[in-house]
Amino acid sequence: MKKVAIVGLGHIGSAIATVLSLKSKTIYGIDNNTKHIENLNNFQCPFQEPYLKNALISQIKKKKILCSNDFSSVSKSQVIINTVGTPIQNNKVNLSYLYSSMQKISKYVKKNSLIIIKSTVPPNTTQEIYNKFFKRKKVLLCFSPERIAEGNMIKEFKKLPIIIGGIDKKSADTAESFFKKHLKVKIIKTNNSTEAELIKLFDNLWIDLNISLGNEVGKICNNLNVNALDVIKAANTLKKGSSYVNILTPSVGVGGYCLTKDPWFLSEFAKKINLEMHTPKISRKINESMPKFLFSIFKNKIQELKYKNINILILGYSFKSNTGDTRFTPVEKFINLIRKEKFVNQLFISDPLVKTSDILSKFSKTNFKNFKEILKKRNKYDVIFFMNGHHEFKKNLNKIMKKINRKGLIVDGRYYFSKEQIKRIKKSYSFLGVGW
Repeated sequence: MKKVAIVGLGHIGSAIATVLSLKSKTIYGIDNNTKHIENLNNFQCPFQEPYLKNALISQIKKKKILCSNDFSSVSKSQVIINTVGTPIQNNKVNLSYLYSSMQKISKYVKKNSLIIIKSTVPPNTTQEIYNKFFKRKKVLLCFSPERIAEGNMIKEFKKLPIIIGGIDKKSADTAESFFKKHLKVKIIKTNNSTEAELIKLFDNLWIDLNISLGNEVGKICNNLNVNALDVIKAANTLKKGSSYVNILTPSVGVGGYCLTKDPWFLSEFAKKINLEMHTPKISRKINESMPKFLFSIFKNKIQELKYKNINILILGYSFKSNTGDTRFTPVEKFINLIRKEKFVNQLFISDPLVKTSDILSKFSKTNFKNFKEILKKRNKYDVIFFMNGHHEFKKNLNKIMKKINRKGLIVDGRYYFSKEQIKRIKKSYSFLGVGW
């Protein structure tokens, strides 16, 4: 098997390195963050991701993955996979980190080596990178969008179809051969790298749009006092073409590294070719409004119940269920709104999957509560928010429910209590959800 270099050992790069290390001879993990590399080599993983943490550290211990800041490892590799982040600033993509890493790779890459870009980029970026750094090097270059999501990375990388868009046929064929040796998944080759770039962006725009539609359903259903989850479930039984209507579920909002920025990539690129895309702006505006919407209906509920000097427990700080990833979490926006209210006596935040430091970097120590201590101590709360549906919450639901005061309020921000559960809750407590 070929030696592989993974440039960028964030969430995505670490997951790819872990899976590929099972069959590759050696994985060279390269990252500019010296402290991050030091932690990994001391067997400390920052990612609270199911299956990833233990698997990654295990492969590092076995020296199947060699972590460093040294780009010269590229010269020892036949395949180089770049997963460096492409952040957004003022709704515009910042490609400086990607271009910087490509410049370093170009210094060491050998003739006929295969470079695979997995960083999300605007259309035509792969071709521009080839022209700028590699045209005279006679290397192979592909764009292969990463499709795995936080919370299920290892399983999804082993299962989801791999899309490949080469700058030429030989690049695409070589990438196909590489992935076939490592993964038993479907390979989809596009006509060129630009098509592959667009697929990634339109996938994420579709998700963001459908979440925004679900959030609009939630707002209307909340106003009409009907269950949005029931409406969406029934609506999604309608077949259209070869698939079905698929409205996604409403919640406190959208977070994470991809959906919060990728729609803007398309919007900004469209301007460059004298087009205007309306859908990215609409989906982003709706989804970014959800923390404020949940806050407004919660505040109305507090006034209705005539609560004063209340103690609040927020369960779940990550941006989605079953991950410890807090990047751009909408829960942070919601907490900042609620902290200003005079009816709040004490506010506590707890998430068993999130590193304590990630919460303390945004809020004071007095706001943080260890989840295990919550279950053990006799403290009770007037309001408990379920901001996601971690397995830990569902496993300990009965214990959690004992922590709320009689006639207290349960708020569903993303847990998605069933109709039967809501009926039982309402026998003893008040209940509020985003559309149910």
